[in-house]
Amino acid sequence: MTIQSIFRALPVLLATGSFPSLWATDAPIAADTYISAGSPAANFGTAVNLSIAPGNSGLVLFDLSSFPSGTTVPVAYLRIFANTVTTGGTLTFSQVTSPWAEGSVTFATAPTTASPFTSIPVSTGKSFLLVDVTALVNGWLANPATNFGIQISGSGSTTVLVDSKENLTTSHPAAVEVTVVALRDLPGRPGQQALPDQPAQLDLRDRKVQLVRQERLDRPGPRARPERKARQGWREQPAPPGQPGP
Repeated sequence: MTIQSIFRALPVLLATGSFPSLWATDAPIAADTYISAGSPAANFGTAVNLSIAPGNSGLVLFDLSSFPSGTTVPVAYLRIFANTVTTGGTLTFSQVTSPWAEGSVTFATAPTTASPFTSIPVSTGKSFLLVDVTALVNGWLANPATNFGIQISGSGSTTVLVDSKENLTTSHPAAVEVTVVALRDLPGRPGQQALPDQPAQLDLRDRKVQLVRQERLDRPGPRARPERKARQGWREQPAPPGQPGP
């Protein structure tokens, strides 16, 4: 939803007693690790990097519990930090479809995944990569029980080290950048919900009321008070003899 579309919908929003709240935040990483076909029984939950290489895949899971129910996501991006690129190539991203635990998952116990939903090129180390995950996040918000995270793999000989949350040197763990639109009731209306940890909201209804009040205040009239006339550049004229002043 764009700002232009919000103002086009303003009459409807005012009539229905609801308006959109726009805010942006990061969904923090909840768990991350990688699995390796070369070490099928090994767990790498404490590794400082996710090793994406032939036979290796990264797993990342995000905490969406702070988002209010009823929110929608017009834009959401997965952000990862490619710390080191040994062999450039392509990274692929797949939805994980079964549970896993950072401290115990191995290649032998790897979760199931869907087919890759997108891929991006990678060639330069010490760089951030963004992946559109809007549809995926919307699905997780609608049905939180399906949030098992994302698998990151490389095509061919692609070899990349991605920062994990345990990396305290560069400290760029994966995150999901989310812009949220939430419909909530107008102030003073029943059912109003406060959205946690968000900046001040733009109240379109109050703004319209302020504009109307300002327009009425600035509109000259026959009974305008002297101080209002003075502010608008009016000057009082003396009354003719024998007639009362204004």
